[in-house]
Amino acid sequence: MTDSPEETLALARTAAGAVRSLNHATLGGQGLAQPADAYAVLGELALAAAGLTQLLAQVGRWLAAAPPPAGSAATTAPAPPPQSAAPACA
Repeated sequence: MTDSPEETLALARTAAGAVRSLNHATLGGQGLAQPADAYAVLGELALAAAGLTQLLAQVGRWLAAAPPPAGSAATTAPAPPPQSAAPACA
């Protein structure tokens, strides 16, 4: 597996698709035959949910450190004037 933006997006899309498929499979109960099936599914989903905490934190840290996109307000807005060291007299 390569760590590329395209691969990362493909994995996220796969995860989203899997959730949609699980929603469909369990909608009428046909995707579950025994309580053990439900417990196994819940166990796997609990593992996935636990990993989401790390994933969301890592993406958040990346966003916090990333430069703003070109053309965004953060890169095109004029800088505010410097503050004077001396207080203004009224």
